[in-house]
Amino acid sequence: MVASQTLPERLEAVPGTASVPADAAEVFGQYGPAVSGASAVLLLFTIVTIERLTGSEIRLEILYLIPVAVMTWSAGRTWGFVLAVAAVAAAFVTYHANHVYPGDLLYYCEAGVSLATLAAFVLLISRLRDALEASNRRLQQALRELQSRG
Repeated sequence: MVASQTLPERLEAVPGTASVPADAAEVFGQYGPAVSGASAVLLLFTIVTIERLTGSEIRLEILYLIPVAVMTWSAGRTWGFVLAVAAVAAAFVTYHANHVYPGDLLYYCEAGVSLATLAAFVLLISRLRDALEASNRRLQQALRELQSRG
């Protein structure tokens, strides 16, 4: 690097840093929302299947956060909520089929708490993604301003 280079030129001169701000928002790489969303759905089905096979011995509801986070980050808040509802419905059906609780009220209470937890998680992930995109836009604007001055 030469000392006479401007900041954006220096960033471009360092290998792998020219596209960092643009690529930083894509945690799941080059794959689009469809591939990441399909992966999240498959992961959800895998978790539900394992949970069904283990019966009421092992509770895997905490793992539902992973596919819901992937779906929310890649496809947006709406699809995150859709997958959260699907995850809670799958857990409800699985636990009801295994007769884990003596009465129906406990199933509904657990489904409500799980849905509230996943919905809060979707909102947090969505807000984090929005904040990261806003930060990247501000960084790009600052770099353009610095480049135009130099």
